[in-house]
Amino acid sequence: MHKDKALLFFELNLRKICIDTFLEKKDSKGIKLFYKFDSRILNHKIYLKEEYEELKSSLDAFSDILCLQIKQKIDILDMNDYSKLSKQYLEKGYKIAIDNYGYGCFNYRMLYENSPDFLKIDRFFTQNLGKDKVKKIFLSSMANSAKVIGIDIIAKGVDDKETYYVCKELGINLIQGKIVEEPTSIKKDINIKYEHIEELHVNDKRKEGDKFSIEEQMEYIEPVFTNEEMIYVLEKLKNNKEKSFLPILDSSEMPLGIVKDEDLKDYVYSSYGTALLNNKSYIKSVTHFLSKAAIADINVPIEKILEIYTQSDEGSGIIITKDTKYIGFLTSKSLLELLNNKNLSIARDQNPLTKLPGNNTINQFIAKCLDEREEGDEEIHFAYLDFDNFKPFNDKYGFRNGDRAILIFADILRSLEQKGYFAAHIGGDDFFIGNRNRDNFIEFYNMVKMAIDKFKNDAESLYSQEDRNRGVVSMKSREGEVKEYKLLTVSAAILDVTKSSEISITTHMDDIFSLLKKSAKNSSSKIAYATLL
Repeated sequence: MHKDKALLFFELNLRKICIDTFLEKKDSKGIKLFYKFDSRILNHKIYLKEEYEELKSSLDAFSDILCLQIKQKIDILDMNDYSKLSKQYLEKGYKIAIDNYGYGCFNYRMLYENSPDFLKIDRFFTQNLGKDKVKKIFLSSMANSAKVIGIDIIAKGVDDKETYYVCKELGINLIQGKIVEEPTSIKKDINIKYEHIEELHVNDKRKEGDKFSIEEQMEYIEPVFTNEEMIYVLEKLKNNKEKSFLPILDSSEMPLGIVKDEDLKDYVYSSYGTALLNNKSYIKSVTHFLSKAAIADINVPIEKILEIYTQSDEGSGIIITKDTKYIGFLTSKSLLELLNNKNLSIARDQNPLTKLPGNNTINQFIAKCLDEREEGDEEIHFAYLDFDNFKPFNDKYGFRNGDRAILIFADILRSLEQKGYFAAHIGGDDFFIGNRNRDNFIEFYNMVKMAIDKFKNDAESLYSQEDRNRGVVSMKSREGEVKEYKLLTVSAAILDVTKSSEISITTHMDDIFSLLKKSAKNSSSKIAYATLL
């Protein structure tokens, strides 16, 4: 069938059947239909010739809903044909998706030369994603590279909540997997909306503050649509003199990129330029002038948006979307303001001595951990640490050496921070460590013990040789009585929070830590812990 070219007719007719079936669904407006087509037809030169135009033209009326998905099981032999096809479909309003990216024949060069609209990431990269740090790095890199050039990422194989939330954290807002719907061939099982996914999205409280900051800085630049005539596009640019570009949207309000006034100058200042723009046989649509632009969802953390922008060649700014639809634009000036505000917020909360995060960040971290608990065996650990015998040390060796002791412990915590733990400085000689979904309680306990043992050993260098040999510091009390105090150590109160626990940020947590601290100071191990069931 492939060799006698029957595949070409079969492919196009099957495409029409899929469209007709899709349109039977109510409220399908604005929804994309992803259709896998057989990439072998791209190797037929005849596919791009006029004898198939009549059949293909009958499908063009539905180009705004159809996304042609190229499989990678069979390599495209001629990338030039793929390039021609991409250009042809783009001008007619179709979308193109690459399936199983990260596996097969497609690579970064293909993205550079012929960027599609969507990349479907191979499910290998989402398997066990929550616990595989290397996969997170690869997936984050793929997502950033794609968004910089205006390509949307779709993560395949998202089968559980944990993977869903990790994808959101990495800035991937389109998913495919069993968490949405089990694969089915029964039409009535396919829904336009999935309420359980909407609930997951609404209940996700991560980076809520970032969203509000983005909304404050974002501005709505009036877009143009792919079906608008060029003369009206030109008029919009003239009327919006403060902006040198306009976002381009398809009929479902999904952004494709931008149109720049500089790309229209040759037509504006030409004697026949306006006539050419009005000539539909010469210029099909505004997509003829499409420039790719970086795109990010409003729920993506500010740090990720800034990262995407800095990697982009387009200096105008970044398009902001919500549920894939255009909602505004962050200009380069707005992005600088966001960065400045973010840095100020971090600086205000930093401890001036250790430069570690302070109380506000600690409370945000705890709230985030408790709000994001998912089903399964996920564990959350918090540790409150403070020095023992710090006052007598300060009294004998002075506040400067007291600061040195605090900095020694801060450096120990900073090394843990580099391994993925959250470390903070509450104030004075009080510190905090936390983590979630990283390791079990025993590993966390051993990590805390290691920090305590290292500090005890390192802090001895701050004492005189005589005090080190004796293992105590002799000090006179206010009453003139000589007392002996042991050398500096750290006590730790560890809280292990299980999934079923109903604890929240209240005075209850402070009360629990207070009781544990007393037990820790009287313990030979200098550690006390509790598990909240």
